[in-house]
Amino acid sequence: GNNWTFVSSDVFVIGNSPVVKMILNVMRFIADPEQTLYRDLFLWDVYVRAHKNEIPAPGFQLAELKHFQQFMNSVENEDLLTVTDKMIQNYSLDQDEADLAYLFQFRDQVKSCMNKGISHLEGFLGWWDTIGHKQMLASESLTSSMRIMTVHKSKGLSSPVIIIPYCNWDFNHSSHHAPWLWVPTDETPFSQVARIPVRYDSSLQQSYFVDSYVSEKIDSYLDSLNLLYVAFTRAIDVLIVFCPYGKGFKTVADAMHTYLEKVLPPDGIFRLGDPGFFNPDAEKPVETETHLPVPMISGKLKSTIRHRADTDFESTRFGKNVHHVLETVQSKSDLLSSIKRSVLAGFFTDDEAVTVQTRISELFSIPEIDDWFSGSWEVLNEAAILIPGSGEKRPDRIMIKGDRIVILDYKTGAQERKHEQQVASYIKLVRDMGYQNIQGYLLYIDTGSLVRVNPAE
Repeated sequence: GNNWTFVSSDVFVIGNSPVVKMILNVMRFIADPEQTLYRDLFLWDVYVRAHKNEIPAPGFQLAELKHFQQFMNSVENEDLLTVTDKMIQNYSLDQDEADLAYLFQFRDQVKSCMNKGISHLEGFLGWWDTIGHKQMLASESLTSSMRIMTVHKSKGLSSPVIIIPYCNWDFNHSSHHAPWLWVPTDETPFSQVARIPVRYDSSLQQSYFVDSYVSEKIDSYLDSLNLLYVAFTRAIDVLIVFCPYGKGFKTVADAMHTYLEKVLPPDGIFRLGDPGFFNPDAEKPVETETHLPVPMISGKLKSTIRHRADTDFESTRFGKNVHHVLETVQSKSDLLSSIKRSVLAGFFTDDEAVTVQTRISELFSIPEIDDWFSGSWEVLNEAAILIPGSGEKRPDRIMIKGDRIVILDYKTGAQERKHEQQVASYIKLVRDMGYQNIQGYLLYIDTGSLVRVNPAE
């Protein structure tokens, strides 16, 4: 059989990599040389790596200080990316195969920040401490590992195979974790105060607060079903679920057994489709080669890095997340609630929500976008325009104010001629409906570019 290893989500956090921590310790020391602890931590790690985990003797760093000072002099006026690359080269941080994916993606994070204008060390460290340290490893380097996480942690993520070993959580609150409810006191003997706290319990059915009890019970059932939806929609190819059901209708396993009872085979295993764990005839993904354009990097990190042709997946996914939120927002005041709904629905994680909110806030700084999301326009999101005999078209956003109409479509990736042609077709359809004062725009989420579309009359 396969030699599987089990890993937690922490393994996939870039900031948890020992070599990434070493690089960050040096960056923090460069930013504030009085904080010599960061320098000593780095030199400790250098010694341990060189001496096969041997514990250094007191004063060990004295032997390393000369080399370290030479390195510091060499990066004195360099940019963030060069500092990172020289550190990898000087201290051979790329010699362990297990470190390469983390180094490669940390390097990508540094480069991405520089492209966004965060080119000074203090700015990068500020970004890292608030957002960057949560970035996850997008790598196939742990293909023989099983990743263990809660259903809540899995929101926004996916995997070829998902196994849910205990799909039997309760619909209702357990007595040990029953919440306190702040219930209204209207028409009760306790009306001297507007609300009082009561512990959620079935005995409330026989009290003045039965309505509050029923409302909370319904919410608890809905939360359990939403959690089941999130769990069941994480798998790409195969979903394996173990449902230890009992008598009654107390858990999600009980509900599924009740639903499937009439179609279950004698072995009690419901099967749908063909798992197809291994298909030797399946077409293999196209592989390309990318050489890092950094001549000073040594060893394995300088060598060819093989990856799938869809290396832009993470960028595309981020763009889609932003797109999803924008198409559900009427005005800027709706942004936070829309992002919260998206997280609850499993579109993306809490960590991803931070970057989505940051990006959309940046887009709102564009004067036209700021006006269109000010709340002063009538907004139609994803409204269908019917085309006689040939279906419908759905612009991302149509805005109306007086006799003015603005059509806005969101795009990810590079600008293409077909995008303008698409918006031009929307303008023509609306003009054919009798409207004249129409403007069309394309908003490119990745770059923040707003492009005016001028169709031929």
